[in-house]
Amino acid sequence: MARVIGIFSSKGGVGKTTLAINLAASMSYDFGKKVCLVDTNLSCASLGIHLGLHLNPTNINMVLRGESDLDEVLVRHPSGMTVLPASIQLKESLTEQSKLPEIIKDLKKDYDFVFLDTAPTVGNETLWAMHTVDEGIIVTDSTMPSLVEAIKISKMAEKYRVRILGVIVNKNMKKGLTLDEISYFTRLNLLGELPMDQRVNDSIRHHMPAVHNLPRSKISQEIRRISASILGQEYNVPLVEKFFNLLGVN
Repeated sequence: MARVIGIFSSKGGVGKTTLAINLAASMSYDFGKKVCLVDTNLSCASLGIHLGLHLNPTNINMVLRGESDLDEVLVRHPSGMTVLPASIQLKESLTEQSKLPEIIKDLKKDYDFVFLDTAPTVGNETLWAMHTVDEGIIVTDSTMPSLVEAIKISKMAEKYRVRILGVIVNKNMKKGLTLDEISYFTRLNLLGELPMDQRVNDSIRHHMPAVHNLPRSKISQEIRRISASILGQEYNVPLVEKFFNLLGVN
């Protein structure tokens, strides 16, 4: 039975979708897990855009409306994971999500992990996700406004008895709060810190996760370490990657 993990942030622009994609890809490729990544951000769907599936003729909206069966809309991405994209059309953005728990329950039978890329809000979309997931990860940056939103999500998860695995600090800025301050304010386990890497935008343009497009980069190494941590394992950077790191080549 799959572990269902929601990737949460009630503030846009902190890299939530990018993290969801790379975490799912790492679990699939690096750790050999059967993974499904689901876009539940119907009001502002972007998962398909990141992965080149935005023009896919089928999507989760159709399943939610009862127009398609689940197995008809699942897409096998070249990175190895299975993806359930959402429609990017404005008229689809208000699709009712009451069938989401039922969809995820069906997916749990066939996968080791189901990751949900959730909406950057504390509204109904996130509420349905909270009713669906077993565990959650909160994504933030190092600014106070983002931390306030992270705390909101944490409180919401507590209310709906969702176990938060921890917080991941993305695109940390030198002038932002320190990791100790972030941990203190959120009262959450610090799962990891993703360094700024402008090349991630190139990965998005190529519709491939950074862990595939930039396998030796520090951000990819950190994502693999986080994946291992979720699995209860230790991740040791391969010697060849340590060598390239010493040379400044990543």
